[in-house]
Formats: sequence, structure tokens, C-alpha cells
Amino acid sequence: MRHILSRFLSAITRRLRRIFLAWLTVEQDATTARPQAVPGAYSPAYMVDVTQALRDAENALRDFIAATLERSLGPDWLDGCGVTPEHLERWREGKDVEQRRQEAGVVDERLLYYADFYDLKTILKKHWSGDFADALGEWRRFEAFFDELARYRDPDSHRRELLPHQQSLVVGISGDIRSRLVRWRSRRERVDDVFPRIESARDSLGNQWVPSADNILATGMTVRPGDQIDFVVTARDPEDLPVGVSNVTGASPATLR
Repeated sequence: MRHILSRFLSAITRRLRRIFLAWLTVEQDATTARPQAVPGAYSPAYMVDVTQALRDAENALRDFIAATLERSLGPDWLDGCGVTPEHLERWREGKDVEQRRQEAGVVDERLLYYADFYDLKTILKKHWSGDFADALGEWRRFEAFFDELARYRDPDSHRRELLPHQQSLVVGISGDIRSRLVRWRSRRERVDDVFPRIESARDSLGNQWVPSADNILATGMTVRPGDQIDFVVTARDPEDLPVGVSNVTGASPATLR
């Protein structure tokens, strides 16, 4: 009996030794492959697409400006938006250039999307009182944030690689602007302001949905079996939580930008 017990304990010991050695080998390999942490270094896990963050914030501002001024000034709001006729003509020229460049593609029909970035600041300043101030806060604070984004956007800080603190600054300001707009929309729709909101949705056929008084987009298009349509959707949670979506077929959820 003692002999059997001794053999059993020896087998257990050998097995535990093999398990420990296998774990130690895996851990050593992982340690070798893993970059060593450097105090103060910017962790790659937190790196984001700064260019995309800038673009999302800029587009959110353009959509908010268009919806707000169309509601207050009517369908011809561009004529009274605050920029000169020369600037409007430059926007139209930019749109014409894009249409020639994208003969087989889809071109955004909204003229405001061809405005210079600083034109947005001109429009916002002229019409600041009201919804713009209510959504974006005090003007001087917003102006400082806007100018920082413009500095790194022009164009993408002259293609220089941004330092970690600059990346964090751009992403932080962009997130602040988008979160403020989402919270403003939430307050208008319901008392609580903690629910995520879709900021925009567009498809590969050229249709674009943005928040407005009419939340139904009638495209007048017919989709047939076998057609493939691509969608790009941007959404934001006011508390900066991840936003995901899954379709009714039960496919794996996707993360919205």
C-alpha cells in the first residue's frame, strides 16, 4: 500500500512539475514579446486614430450647424449664415472639384461640408446665442478648444507625428465637443441625458442621415436581392462608454465609431 501511494505521489509531482515548466515557458515568451513599460510612456493600447477623431468632431459640428440654422432661418439658411458670398462661392467650387474627381463615386451634396474649418467658427460666433451656446457652453472656452483643433488639423499638423500629449489633447477636445452635442440632444428628447445617440449614418448609395426635426429619411431607392450596401455610422455615449450594435440576425455586435 505504501509502495502504491509513493508511486501515486511521484506521478502527481512529475505532472505538477511539467505543468509548472510549461507555464514558466509561456510566461517567459510573453514577457519577451511584451514591450517593457517605461514610466511616462504612452501605452499603445490607448492610441487612437487622431485624424478620425478630428474628422468626427468636425462633422458633428457641421451637422449641428446645418440642423440648427435650417430650423431657425429656414431652407435658405446659407444666405444668412454669416460668411461672405465669396466664401460661399469657394464652397461651390470645392464641391465641383470633388464631383469631377469622384465621377464614379458618391459626393456629399451638403454645401457646408466644403466649407473651410475656420468658416465654421465664423458661423458659430455670429449665431452663438441660443442653441449653440446652450449645447457648447461658454464661447471663450469653445473658441480656445476650436483653435487647438484647427492648429493640429492644418493639415493634420503638416503631417508631423503628434507627440503623446498632443494626441491626448486632440482626442480629448474632440470627445468633449461630441459629448456636449449628444447630451444636448438627449436633454431635448427626454429628461435623462445618459443615453447614447447616433450622430450620423450614411450608405454607399449616397444617402445621409443626421439628427433633425424629421428623423425619417426617404431615399426613393429600390434595393433588390443580391445588392450590397455599405454603411458608416457614428455614435457617441455622453459618458464615454463604448457603443455597440448588432443586427436582428444575431450576428456579432460591432463597435460604432
